Amino acid sequence: MKKQQSKYNKNHLYDIGNIINGLLITEQCYKQDKDGKKCKAYKYKCSVCGYDCGEYYKKGVYYKEHMITEKNLTHGAGCAICSKNGFVAPEINSIHALHPEMEKFLKDKDDAMKYAPRSNEKLTCTCPDCGKEYIRSCFKIP
Repeated sequence: MKKQQSKYNKNHLYDIGNIINGLLITEQCYKQDKDGKKCKAYKYKCSVCGYDCGEYYKKGVYYKEHMITEKNLTHGAGCAICSKNGFVAPEINSIHALHPEMEKFLKDKDDAMKYAPRSNEKLTCTCPDCGKEYIRSCFKIP
């Protein structure tokens, strides 16, 4: 018989190999929440897009890894990349991955890895013909 979990139990609620909200749990861990408290978390692999909690960008800032908290997972949260909440994985949903033809317009070519095609982020672009610079939202890049 499986031991019943309580809110005071230090064990994680989900085991490695469980599939919760379309996420395959690959590792149990802990992380600090926004208040600085240690909370239960998980690393996962998404069954839809294949994201495996590796590197990502949020508002152009680089992060090494992502973990989902047990509380968010229990309340129905899914993959950070598939949920379209501003997370950009360079090889999955970036301008570079989805619309590489748009890279020629970007002044800073690294922006293609940091932002999604329709992120609404204002980026400096350069006309490939005349070299004129202009600022455009990602979804308005020609």
